[in-house]
Amino acid sequence: MIDLLRRAWDALDTFKQAYPENWHDEDEQVLKDLIRADLSLSGVKLKWVDLTDKEIDAIYLQHHNQYDECESPNWGYERAIEAKSKEKNT
Repeated sequence: MIDLLRRAWDALDTFKQAYPENWHDEDEQVLKDLIRADLSLSGVKLKWVDLTDKEIDAIYLQHHNQYDECESPNWGYERAIEAKSKEKNT
């Protein structure tokens, strides 16, 4: 969430610098709100959310055959676990 706010702030700030003639008071307020939200969240410690057994099992089934052999090349199963974990925690 914090990363998303910072990217939105960066995008608005870039727009403001590139097109000052198209910048309006409402845009300025959005930018101020994003900065305020970012500052209020900067000290917040986010709790890590683990994958459930059901989620891990679903990913396992997608990457293994009926003989429990992994069929995903190049660490595909592990990368799928990592991607799902990142998805839940960003």
